[in-house]
Amino acid sequence: MLYPWLLPHWEKQQTQMTAGRLHHALFITSASGMGKLSYAQTLAQTLLCKEPIGWEPCHQCHSCQLFETSVHPDYYLVSTEPGKVIGVDRIRHISQKLNEHSQLGGNKVVIIEHAESFNLASANALLKTLEEPSDGSYLILLAENKSQVLPTIYSRCQKLHLPAPAEQESMAWLQQQFPIESPTLTAIRINHGAPLHTLSYLNNGDDDLRKEIFSNITLLTTQPAAITRLCEIISDRTLEKLSWLQFILLDLQKVKRGVSIDYIVNTDQLEWLTHFSTQLSQDKITQLQSELTGLRQLLMQNNNLTAETLVLSFLIKLKRFIN
Repeated sequence: MLYPWLLPHWEKQQTQMTAGRLHHALFITSASGMGKLSYAQTLAQTLLCKEPIGWEPCHQCHSCQLFETSVHPDYYLVSTEPGKVIGVDRIRHISQKLNEHSQLGGNKVVIIEHAESFNLASANALLKTLEEPSDGSYLILLAENKSQVLPTIYSRCQKLHLPAPAEQESMAWLQQQFPIESPTLTAIRINHGAPLHTLSYLNNGDDDLRKEIFSNITLLTTQPAAITRLCEIISDRTLEKLSWLQFILLDLQKVKRGVSIDYIVNTDQLEWLTHFSTQLSQDKITQLQSELTGLRQLLMQNNNLTAETLVLSFLIKLKRFIN
């Protein structure tokens, strides 16, 4: 399935395929939540399809049926959890498969997710395949940030970057998914413009939690239960919730400086932001931002840390600053 914001890139891809300019190794980068795996799988199915229609998979042939039921013998998906290493044995295995004859007599395709997760050994194992590809074999590598990818891998691939769509394009697609309750620009902006993350955010009821954070910050100085509730909200998916707090602090700074609403994330909380921008000095906002950034970095570097105490300490300081 290709999402609408990916179609212009797909049309260019089709032009390259028609002209015979598709490289045997393609490196796709995009932020998380943009649909790059969906794009890669559409390309893989097209390359494996026995009867493509204008460089589109036919969805009818035996190869397409196998692909769509995840049992195609010439298609391999290599994935790992973010932060985990792609081991050398897995790369040797798929390199061997690419050097073997196709079981269906067509192309062979490997998609590797999180290509920033190679270590030196697995990268070296892949280099031979990149430098000496077998006929009809294709590698599609995916990553969020090319700066984290080993240059020896990245330099040997054709490159494709999938940027975030315009906010109005995301809004139009999200409104089709939520025809009753219209999504907001805030939902898109708090998810860095990534439509699929925004969809998940809305489906999970996260927008209600975000609003609850605002209301409980308001109550911090008058109701003891407010700090407890904030800790409860932040305790689940802590890093993500801390990023919401970072957006609040950034918005406070922007409102204080008179920045246009076009650059505000929490556009539905302008009255709140205006009020608290007078309660907090620039120096206090900067201190809170610095502490929050340090807290997120600490938690990212050490998964064994108990976040609850650190988050509580931050919230106590926030309460003291707005008292």
